[in-house]
Amino acid sequence: MKKIAFCATMFLLMLFILQVHLNLVNAQENLRQRHNVMLIVNNIAHTGYDEKLTKIIDERLHKKIDGIYNEVVSNDYLPKFVGQSRENVSIQEVLELIKNSSADYLVYTELQPFDSNANYNLVYYDKAMTASFVIRIIDVKNSKELYHDKYIMKAKDTTDYWFIGGGSVAKMALDSVLFKAGEAISIHLPL
Repeated sequence: MKKIAFCATMFLLMLFILQVHLNLVNAQENLRQRHNVMLIVNNIAHTGYDEKLTKIIDERLHKKIDGIYNEVVSNDYLPKFVGQSRENVSIQEVLELIKNSSADYLVYTELQPFDSNANYNLVYYDKAMTASFVIRIIDVKNSKELYHDKYIMKAKDTTDYWFIGGGSVAKMALDSVLFKAGEAISIHLPL
């Protein structure tokens, strides 16, 4: 009986310590003020599956922002970016496009046209797609670019039945560049 009482007391003590710890962690999280981040996804790849690729980019990169930052809705500003490359424009030009937003930081991404290459003979079909993806992280309040890079990744698929689609190979190439872009956001976007 004493062992059961001791075990129950220890269990309750452990639960109490865990609750105190969780309350402290929660209090520290509440003390940190979250920055407002706007994500712009500009897909200028001009493929037959642009909507699917844009959705994949949106979902993947939102996971890097959600919960850590306050996300600023980009719907009002997105039409100003769509259709034109903003890879090499000045920071002032980019900031002019999001003027009056509440964003502290801007994460601008751009999927550029894929470079495709196909080889085939009577036995096999080989398709390669190269994805080019630009990411810019800009400190809006200080008009300063924190990160700017372009990732170029190649994906390749081979089949002997000719059932290989450009969309599946493009998605494989996109997965590679999105992994790199996610790392860049984690490293270069200040908490």
